[in-house]
Amino acid sequence: MGRPELCVLFAQTFVHSQLDEYVDEVIFAEPVVITACEFLEQNASSASPAVTLIGATSPPSFALEVFVQSEGETRFRRLCQPLLYSHSSSNVLEVEAVVTNHLVVRGSYRSLTLVIYGNTAEDLGQFNIEVDLDSSLTNIVCFIEGKIEDLPPALLPTKLTIEESISPLKTLSLKAVALD
Repeated sequence: MGRPELCVLFAQTFVHSQLDEYVDEVIFAEPVVITACEFLEQNASSASPAVTLIGATSPPSFALEVFVQSEGETRFRRLCQPLLYSHSSSNVLEVEAVVTNHLVVRGSYRSLTLVIYGNTAEDLGQFNIEVDLDSSLTNIVCFIEGKIEDLPPALLPTKLTIEESISPLKTLSLKAVALD
């Protein structure tokens, strides 16, 4: 049996009322293996035909950092080096595969359209997880207010507006967090 094809784990636009520094996060209900992140510029389509979300990232250029935290770990670690998002450059960020259930983006933006690619860890045999084959997959996204501890000095996000969500996972949780 070959390696499973990559799938879209998450597709969402984080929208804030004004241009400022924000921390937005995605919490997966089960471990996933992230292999790439795509940032969609204003009115752009995804590289994946499975994603119908249209890009709404604004402004056209800003600094962006991506962090992950795996189950059992107390600290976040960088998924990649800090990058300069720009409409004029390739916005698909391929990363070394990492098993995680928590991804955080931090940057100075008004809106950010993010698509996360990979597989469930279960699909890749990373964990011995019992599967209920009779249950259908759902597209649930929940908002939770809280604190992210151990993340590098942070920023004050406001409540998010969801434009569209795509998820082949059982449950996704999306967290808007105010940091001290």
